[in-house]
Amino acid sequence: MNQACKTTYHARLRTGNTSIIQKNITVSTRSHTSYTGRNSLRNVPVVNYAAFEQGDDFQLPSEPTEKEEEEDNFKVDEQGFPNERPQGKRIVPKFATKTRHTYFTDEQLGCAAEERDVYVPIRLDIELTNDYRLRDTFLWNMNEQVMTPDTFAHILCTDLDIPINSYGPQISSSIRTQIEEYAPVAEVPMPQGQEMLVVFNIQLQLSQHAYNDQVEWNLTSNLTPEDFSTQTCSDLGLAGEFRPEMAHAIHENLLKLKKDACEGDLPDYDNDSVPGAMAGPRQDMATMGALWQPTLETVSLEEAKRNETNKENMVRQWRRDASKFGGNAADVSAERWRAAATGSMVAQAATTNLPSASVSDAQTLLDQERPRWKCRWCNVLGTGTFCVRRGPEGNKSLCNACGVAYARTAQLPYWRKGLYT
Repeated sequence: MNQACKTTYHARLRTGNTSIIQKNITVSTRSHTSYTGRNSLRNVPVVNYAAFEQGDDFQLPSEPTEKEEEEDNFKVDEQGFPNERPQGKRIVPKFATKTRHTYFTDEQLGCAAEERDVYVPIRLDIELTNDYRLRDTFLWNMNEQVMTPDTFAHILCTDLDIPINSYGPQISSSIRTQIEEYAPVAEVPMPQGQEMLVVFNIQLQLSQHAYNDQVEWNLTSNLTPEDFSTQTCSDLGLAGEFRPEMAHAIHENLLKLKKDACEGDLPDYDNDSVPGAMAGPRQDMATMGALWQPTLETVSLEEAKRNETNKENMVRQWRRDASKFGGNAADVSAERWRAAATGSMVAQAATTNLPSASVSDAQTLLDQERPRWKCRWCNVLGTGTFCVRRGPEGNKSLCNACGVAYARTAQLPYWRKGLYT
C-alpha cells in the first residue's frame, strides 16, 4: 500500500497525549442521605447552585465501570504525561481523506488582507460519544474574509473523525455565539501614547498540570500575548501546548479589562513597585514576591476537573458582560464607544447613504432565519456569518465580510462576488 494512504491521527488524539480530546473525569460525590454527623461533611465537593440559575446544564456524574478504569489506566511519568505506547486496540487506522478547502487566488487573498484584523478568543467544549470531550481554544478574526465557521467546523470534524452532521452545527454555532458576545468590545481601538497598566492572573489547566501567574500589562502596549507566552514558555521549559493556551488566556483577560477601561471602571490595584516607580522591580517584604512568580503543579484528576469547570464559568460570565457593553449592540452608536475608549479620537463623518462598519450597525439573524438566508453578493449561508448588514438591496442583505467592505469603500468587494456559489 502506498505511503500516507491511511492515518491514525484521530485515534492518537484519544490516547491522552494531548488536551484537545480527553476522557470525561468522574468526580466522586457522596449522597447527602449518608451524612451521620458534622465530621461527615468534610472534603465534600461544594455545589454551585448559582450556576444552575444562570441556565447552565447540570448532569449527575456516573461511576466508571471496571472495564473503563482498566482501559484508562495509562502509565505516566512524574509530570503526568503518558510514557508508554498506547494499546493496539486504541490505535485504529482509517483511510486518509482529502481536506475540503476553498482555494483563492493571490489577488483575492491580497484584497482580504486589507481588512483590519480583530481577534476574539474562542473556547470549544463539546461532549462527544464514548464519554469523550472535545476541548479547544483558538483565536478567530472577527473580520475573517475567507474562512467561515461552517467550513472550519467541517474540517475539524473530518480531522478528528467525528460525525459532521451531529457536531458540525454545534461547533459553528458556538463560534458564532462567542464572536457576537465579544464583538462590541473587541472592535474598540485602544488609545496610543499613554499607559494603562492593569494586573491580572493567568490560570491554566492542561491535563493534570495547573499553571498560575500574576502579571502586570499595559493595555496600549504593542507587546502581543503570543510573544509574551512564547518567551515565558521558553524560559520555564513548558511543553508546546502551554504557549497557545497561555496566549488565549491573556486575550480573554485583556478583553475583560478593555471593557472596564472603556466604561471608566478599571479596578484599583497595588503592583508592589519600588517607591518612586510606576512599574518594574517589586518590593514585597512580606512574601518576597511570591505572588509575582509563576507556579506549576500537578493536581489530581478531580481537582483538574473542578479547575476547568470554574474557569469555564468565569469566562462565560466575562462573555455575558462583554455582550452587554454599551447596551444593545444593534442600537448603540459605535462612535460613543470609540469616544469612551480613546477620549481624543475623532469619529468618522456620518453619511446618510452608507451604513457604519461598526458592529453597532450589524444585526443578528434569528435561528429560524439562518438556514434559509444567503448573502446577496457572495452567497454565503446564514450559518457562515455571525451577523448580517445593510447593503444596496436593503436591510439584512449582506454578510459581515461584504457589509464591512461596502461600509468602508461604498463599493461591494468584486473579488467576493459569488464566492460561495
